[in-house]
Amino acid sequence: MMFNFIQKIFHDGNVVLADEVHSMCAVTLLMAMLEHLGEGISESIHQINHFYISELTNAETSHYKNMLIQGIMMNFWYD
Repeated sequence: MMFNFIQKIFHDGNVVLADEVHSMCAVTLLMAMLEHLGEGISESIHQINHFYISELTNAETSHYKNMLIQGIMMNFWYD
């Protein structure tokens, strides 16, 4: 259910609003989940990386790209 919500945030940020700041909310939410759930979310890291890499291919601003890369690096750390 949480990943459906995150996917909706990314979709709305890309298609509906065309605003990367909106999509950054999903990245922040994913990072918070990793920080607070830690090992409880380790089986979902592959799906989280899929979200990040998909967004990275569409990202336009350097701030958003850096945030996505930070999220990927956090996944490596927690995995």
